[in-house]
Amino acid sequence: MLFRIKIIWLTACLTFGVNIFSLPVFAKDTATPSQTEVREMLKNICGQNNILVQENMSGEDRLGCSAREAKKRISLSITNEDIFRVEGFIYGSFSKPGVKEALVDIEATSEPRSLFYGGSMLLRRSGQGWSFVWYKSGLRLNNCLKVPFKNNQSNVICKYEYYSANSQSEWLTLIDFENKTHKNTTLLSVSNNLGNCKPPFRDIKITKFSGRDINSDGTTDIILNVRAGISNAKKIPESQCNEVNGKLPNSKMYQLVFLYNGKSFQPTPQTAKQIKHFDYLMKTYITK
Repeated sequence: MLFRIKIIWLTACLTFGVNIFSLPVFAKDTATPSQTEVREMLKNICGQNNILVQENMSGEDRLGCSAREAKKRISLSITNEDIFRVEGFIYGSFSKPGVKEALVDIEATSEPRSLFYGGSMLLRRSGQGWSFVWYKSGLRLNNCLKVPFKNNQSNVICKYEYYSANSQSEWLTLIDFENKTHKNTTLLSVSNNLGNCKPPFRDIKITKFSGRDINSDGTTDIILNVRAGISNAKKIPESQCNEVNGKLPNSKMYQLVFLYNGKSFQPTPQTAKQIKHFDYLMKTYITK
């Protein structure tokens, strides 16, 4: 399910409302680790002899270890009986300038589906190898981008999706390492109701996000492309539902910009106005 172009569980997820991840079409900085890298990362966390090969939820072999063994050394919210698996990582300096760190994405089925069946560990490299800093449930990394801020440190911005039987929600989350608690901030949250096959139809979707210095101040800003459309067309046959996606007659592409002001990312006036419009559409175009 993670780091693949096709999600084999899509049908089940749409039927039962299971959390699944967005396709990593424009993920920039998340990489699939080699076994050598994973073994090196987990050596001080699990113990060299406790590293296991385990199938993930997509049936692919991944390295990991039992939560019971790891919790002898670190603090995790994963149950003792679970075996977590390393799915990906992002290298960088996050919590402190000049240090080598890695955000490590792990899958753990004991974590609830509302937290995407896993989370991420922040590890720090020193002369003694990798050491554990913290673990955050629900912080998955399959579609993320590093955003530098100062002293060669980086924040991380990730796109998430939730599919239910009748709708799809998407949101863009900033993991803010400038804040001492490394809090998460949602920059944008949108949704569609196309799965209902009932009017009025609403299709608002984040199609791309990236980082670029928009105002030439030497800092990285965040740019989003969003597709939005509405329709009061009559109910369509269920067999044609998928054909509606992205093809509402008045769909338009919008570009949203969040400028970095030295402390946080703030929407431009035009972006703030557009977000209010999206909020209006999501409150107004609701399937009866």
